[in-house]
Amino acid sequence: MRVVGPRYKQVSSCHNLESIELRGKGITLQPNDLHGHAQLKILDLEGCKCEQLDLSSCRNLIRIELDGERITLQTNAFHGLAQLKMLKVLWGYICKSLDLSCHNLESIELYGERIALQPLAFYGLAQLKILELKYCKCESLDLSSCHNLESIELYGEGIALQPLAFYGLAQLKM
Repeated sequence: MRVVGPRYKQVSSCHNLESIELRGKGITLQPNDLHGHAQLKILDLEGCKCEQLDLSSCRNLIRIELDGERITLQTNAFHGLAQLKMLKVLWGYICKSLDLSCHNLESIELYGERIALQPLAFYGLAQLKILELKYCKCESLDLSSCHNLESIELYGEGIALQPLAFYGLAQLKM
């Protein structure tokens, strides 16, 4: 399902959707609109209004892209998303303690001053290949358990590294 602009009705009853792309300021999602979407693999939201969106029943998500200042998720929104490979969160999204315990993540792009990461946010992400953090807050970044990292891009004053943050990253190319 691809919707651009205010033509969005309600996806809560469309449980067999594999892909949802919603774009536009006239679109509002309720916290439980994605409940029961066990088949959902791709979620792309841009400019929508979503407060405390619950993704807990979307266990087959492979890719999540969130862009917009009106999107907030529950604290443990990504917990239990074992199939998730790509996470992209751009600007605006508010999360004070983001939990990234999705052990199959291969690519993470987080941009925004209002995103704060837990100290061990990247622990156990052995499949992670690409990491981009821009303007995020992370007081004690440790990537030493991300053995497959090939590319790292860190930008911003809010990111502080542990002394051995890059130890053991033999695959690192950039």
